[in-house]
Amino acid sequence: TSEAREEFGVAYRADAENLQYAHAYGTALLIAGDAKSALNPLHYAIQSKTITNPAAYVDYAHAVMDLYFQGDTSVTPISALEAVDYALSIEPNLAEAKAWRAEALRGIGNFGAALPAYQEALESQLPSDRSWRERLTFGMGHTAYQLGRYDIAIASAQEAISIAPHN
Repeated sequence: TSEAREEFGVAYRADAENLQYAHAYGTALLIAGDAKSALNPLHYAIQSKTITNPAAYVDYAHAVMDLYFQGDTSVTPISALEAVDYALSIEPNLAEAKAWRAEALRGIGNFGAALPAYQEALESQLPSDRSWRERLTFGMGHTAYQLGRYDIAIASAQEAISIAPHN
């Protein structure tokens, strides 16, 4: 809620060195759809790699990839990849980290590694969420197309259309 976001903002501004506040405020901004504003507090939260909550690294990767796919040239998918790889070193089976890893690999153009990463993410519990299923299916289709795997690309496109026919 906007009330929680404001409270986290107050706490973060009062104690900007607190990594937990930075993460909480960045996450609240990200949930509100403001990836641009979320980026700095999330980056601060993870830069020292002392925070042990893998969600902080996943949230940072989420913000980076949202901005990257919106055309923001101030971010690079490699920073998202580094963040999710670190999150996976903490919690190897974290489904969201695997999904953002696939997105980051596609973002840097490493389609050969992205395709199995998408497959792994699609085999997790994430596809039970419609928006994740749509995102992962689209990403897998785009990746397969880039690799010349048109059978997978077509199947993914058909799946994406069935998930979100108006997108």
